[in-house]
Amino acid sequence: MKAEICKYPDNAPAIFSFSFDDGCYYDSTVFTIQLFEKIYKEKGVKLKGTVAQTVNFISPKLKELWQSAIEKGWYDVAGHSVTHCISYSSQTPVEEIEKDATETYKALKEMYPSQKIATFFTPGGGYDKTGGDVIAKYYLANRVAGERVNYPGKIDWYSVSSFTAKMDRDTKDFCDYIDETIKTQGWGVQMNHWITDKTEDVHHSQRKPTFIEECYYLADRVNEGLVKVVSFEEAVLYLRKAEMTTLEIEGNTIRLKSKADAFHLRDVPLTIAINSDTPLKITENGVTTTYPSQNGIVLAKIVSQGTIE
Repeated sequence: MKAEICKYPDNAPAIFSFSFDDGCYYDSTVFTIQLFEKIYKEKGVKLKGTVAQTVNFISPKLKELWQSAIEKGWYDVAGHSVTHCISYSSQTPVEEIEKDATETYKALKEMYPSQKIATFFTPGGGYDKTGGDVIAKYYLANRVAGERVNYPGKIDWYSVSSFTAKMDRDTKDFCDYIDETIKTQGWGVQMNHWITDKTEDVHHSQRKPTFIEECYYLADRVNEGLVKVVSFEEAVLYLRKAEMTTLEIEGNTIRLKSKADAFHLRDVPLTIAINSDTPLKITENGVTTTYPSQNGIVLAKIVSQGTIE
């Protein structure tokens, strides 16, 4: 029997992630949720984003909105500092960076207990080794501006590149980045702030018409089987566990040996591609799941090990 860990979740050929900064744009968030719901109803594609929240920006009204969005599966959460006023660089005493990193995590876990808070987006988009070393102690990855598509095996996890949404970019710019992600079979990450009706650039905003057109374009590419949409957090969790894990087959047991048993990754399932012309039943932790065979391949989701029937 041949089996391998898939590069991306569900053996997708490429993946794309929306990321949103700050968490304080109420009307924009309501709009994106409504748009995601509309596309899901019309296209059957569930778009999802990761919102990096600045702790002190989140009012009770915003917290209620985000709790609902998270519960319904439209967003998950990353850290974005306590005040947004701190530089993650040697300009800031390292003890202040340590305090911000830990207090951000603690506060967001208290607000959203179901969330891992495994990733971080540095305020201002940059950092140096001083800040990066602190982030690496508490988070699995840090997203920055960079405009490049990311590739498994070549990712600097504390400088994950993203395509920055800007007011003066038209629909083609955004769709071209999606196409580049698909063409190179990479991981495209988009950085958003405010989705707006305004005509001037405020808070690094993207115009609603371009975002709508982009999301529909992306949904069509998903339905063509060219790309899968996963949140930034989901992508990091999968890719980081995959790169630290080896697969072994012994008799009728598939076993994953991982260096990733802690730090948010213990319960993350990996997609395993198994050569089989027939469906397989795989039991893990007492739960049996039947996986179909498509074109001689069975795709199974395994956390640590599975017994095959």
